[in-house]
Amino acid sequence: MKLKVIGLTSLGLLVSILPPLIATASYFPLWIERSATATVSGVAVFLAILCFVPLYKKILSTLRSPSAPILWTVLAVLMFVMKEISDEMFVVAVVGAISNLVGWAIFKLAKRLRRSDNG
Repeated sequence: MKLKVIGLTSLGLLVSILPPLIATASYFPLWIERSATATVSGVAVFLAILCFVPLYKKILSTLRSPSAPILWTVLAVLMFVMKEISDEMFVVAVVGAISNLVGWAIFKLAKRLRRSDNG
């Protein structure tokens, strides 16, 4: 039973982190060429850091509420309002919201299994 909980928790982290990270990488290149030099894209780095919020929450064991999905949903709404400025950011935020909701459900299932194993 403990192996199932660990597996579900790992699956939840993968589902929460990989889709928004892949969407970020596909829409925002990490390196931007300016004249003869290349610099790191601040937007790509910022969004990549946001992708790891679920892992940070899990490490601190504070994922008692769906705060990561709420964060991505709020970002999706903000990006929809600013759609004319950046369609790509809207797609990344929607992918992050959906994947984090699925991850949150998987975490809840793992928590139920953990409780039933201890109870």
